[in-house]
Order: sequence, then C-alpha cells, then structure tokens
Amino acid sequence: PDHVLNRFAGAEVLITRRNFGSGNAVNNGLLPGKVSEEEIEGLIDRLGKGDAEAKIDLEAGRAVIAGHELSLDLDPVWQQKLVNGWDDIDLTAQHGKQIETFRDARKTAHPWTIPAGKHTAPT
Repeated sequence: PDHVLNRFAGAEVLITRRNFGSGNAVNNGLLPGKVSEEEIEGLIDRLGKGDAEAKIDLEAGRAVIAGHELSLDLDPVWQQKLVNGWDDIDLTAQHGKQIETFRDARKTAHPWTIPAGKHTAPT
C-alpha cells in the first residue's frame, strides 16, 4: 500500500520524532534512542526523501547516520536488553541467585508466608 513506512523496502533504521515507539519498543527490538530536537531535525533534513547509511553501536551508545555522528541517550536497562537480545524475563533471570537468596531468607524469617507443601524451590 501507499504508506510512508512502505516507501523504503529493506530499511533497518527509522528516524522519527518524539513519542514514536514508546511503551514496549525495547521488548520488540526497537531502539528508542533519544537525541536533541536540533539533531533530529538535522537528520531529517540530511535524509530528505532518500535513504542513507546508518551504523549504530549499542554498547557505545553512538550512531552514525547519513555521515552525522551522534550520541544516543539510552536507558541503561534498555541498552543491556538490546545488546543481549533480552526481554524482561531474560533480564530477571540474570538475577536468579539474588532472587533465590531473598526467597530463602524470607522463608526462614517468615515461614508462614509460604503455602503448605511449597517449602522447596521449584525445579
């Protein structure tokens, strides 16, 4: 169809203005990197109606788009999730030992909070 997002087949980077891709963007593999209004307007002007090369370094929080280098303001947790390809469950799983330690301490300090028959960790 004649939709603006269909004009550049094969494009991997989309430059937008404020409030695009909010919500679950990171969980869907989208990078909601923040740049200044001035930088975004400059990028849109450089790109015009054509396409350009874009390179993004998630670990460094930097991008080069249409020959213009810029720093991305990335939430550290979002950055970690994108670099590793994680969703919220994967991120939580990285804290398994701390969760287990907390659960065991809680069970010892407050045994009445654990339902009967549930005193062992699930496998």
